[in-house]
Amino acid sequence: MLEKLDSRAHNTVVWIYKDIERSSIVNDICVGYLNITKSPELKHLQLDRETLDEETKNRILFEILCFASFLTSDIILKYVTTRKFLKKTVDEEAALLFNKNVKQRLNEICNTLGLCKIYDFGVISIDPEIKVGPTELLNPNVRLIEYAKVASQDRGKVLTIFSKNTAKFLALENYPLFEPLTASYAKPIYEIANRAMKGVFGY
Repeated sequence: MLEKLDSRAHNTVVWIYKDIERSSIVNDICVGYLNITKSPELKHLQLDRETLDEETKNRILFEILCFASFLTSDIILKYVTTRKFLKKTVDEEAALLFNKNVKQRLNEICNTLGLCKIYDFGVISIDPEIKVGPTELLNPNVRLIEYAKVASQDRGKVLTIFSKNTAKFLALENYPLFEPLTASYAKPIYEIANRAMKGVFGY
């Protein structure tokens, strides 16, 4: 099994990327955002735009790729089980190897797509006042660590990280308004990750 996990991990991330492109999920999130900004209740915020630029769309693509790739770390557990004395147990070594290779392939894809040349958003200073803007270059390793750290404390809050990060890419200073929108795409993204695993493992 171990010798096949390298190629399967690589193929899983490629499958995820291709499925994201086929699903138009990035565009759907952007359209949802633009529709919300047109509401009279938000007119005073002057968020209304006709389109979102490619850099914003690529940031969203980056977040979806990282989130879906992270979700495979849960899904893999059902594919790397061994049976001993009629009892199924997870092969921890195999799971760790798979996750390591997913991380490697995710880095390769993000770099190939030029996503790692784009800046993340966040707080850039707090004195004398809080200012937000571009921070560090997007890094899939950093994002996967962020998801893993939250998951180790409360796996249910992983969704919060995804919805918050994605909403920040849409409207940094007003991101809480758009978290319900971005959170609504968690299930479709899980389905993308699950489809990839089923496709690669064959069941």
